[in-house]
Amino acid sequence: MHDTFLLNKISYALKELCNEHKIRGIEQFTLVVNHDSHIDEKSLREHIKLHNTEIIASELRVEIQREEIEKQTAIIKSIQGETFGSHKRPILILNKKEPSILPDIIAPNTRKIGIMLPYTPLHFRYY
Repeated sequence: MHDTFLLNKISYALKELCNEHKIRGIEQFTLVVNHDSHIDEKSLREHIKLHNTEIIASELRVEIQREEIEKQTAIIKSIQGETFGSHKRPILILNKKEPSILPDIIAPNTRKIGIMLPYTPLHFRYY
């Protein structure tokens, strides 16, 4: 029960990040908590769905990592979601799938890859 306060802080921080970065729906995020924390993927997902229905996508994936950090503290390590449409499109950072069809020279020694979304008529023509 003592993690309820931390769950509320995480929920509030996610809402603030969505407003700040114009994220319409969170699809996935990674959270770091203390080794002794009782927060797990299931309880966090349920809390977010109950208190933040307006900022989550239809499928929400949550990953919890445990590290030696201060108790009752959480770090939002990464967040992925759909942004509101604009003329400025982001470069999405995505996890590489293994085995990958991409050559090893693209993003070597990393499990992430950046994908540029089209944002001009010329880009749309080629994509």
